[in-house]
Amino acid sequence: MTKDGTAGSLAMPSLGELDDDTEDAVQQVEDEKRLEARFRKLREENGLDNEDTLKAFFEMFDTCIQLYRLNKLSDYLADVVPVCRKRNDEFKLKAIQALAFVRWKQSRFKE
Repeated sequence: MTKDGTAGSLAMPSLGELDDDTEDAVQQVEDEKRLEARFRKLREENGLDNEDTLKAFFEMFDTCIQLYRLNKLSDYLADVVPVCRKRNDEFKLKAIQALAFVRWKQSRFKE
């Protein structure tokens, strides 16, 4: 109900109004390319067991998972998880959770 006691408008939002709330897939793909390039550069310069490199990976992970890049992420996680398991910080848990989530989305529950 509105302040004046009426039920208000039940009109459907216009297509333009819906577009404001939807994800911008084109922007996500551009972000994916940028974040992947940044991660690869940091990995080459600093190694995989570097805080900045791992932060870049998980930032890329967040974008790639939205784009459903499961195989790509699975390949990266094959390298990232063993490195993170040796750490005693937030990255250990993040890597295990990321791997479990990707495996779940791939219906590879036993792995």
